Amino acid sequence: KTEESEVTDKIKKRLNENIVNLHKVNRTLDLGAENLKFWAANDMKNYINSNRTLDGKTFKEFEKYYLDCLRL
Repeated sequence: KTEESEVTDKIKKRLNENIVNLHKVNRTLDLGAENLKFWAANDMKNYINSNRTLDGKTFKEFEKYYLDCLRL
């Protein structure tokens, strides 16, 4: 193989790896969006104590953050 073809092969391999990684990230983001929509529309939120915290944030703070993200 010539040096040029080796470089081309490496670039193609790296591009393919990046495409695979982008697909994985896209699926993860889609699942996250589905989960946020589920919890925003679900009546279960009425049963979650408003004082409950996760990573130092209350449910109301998470809900506000989610609604702010929807407006972007």
